[in-house]
Amino acid sequence: MANGVNTSKNSGIVNQFNISQLVVREEADIKLISQQLYQQQKRVLRASGVNT
Repeated sequence: MANGVNTSKNSGIVNQFNISQLVVREEADIKLISQQLYQQQKRVLRASGVNT
């Protein structure tokens, strides 16, 4: 597992986030945060050889 993404071939994706404090000021920021997390997940998967 790297960067909170489990890339084992026999399992699905498991995201684990340890956030001690996160302040979201606007509702739109939630979508931006989730998009950035998804992009990071895709980068990790590509780096480990998983085709996304």
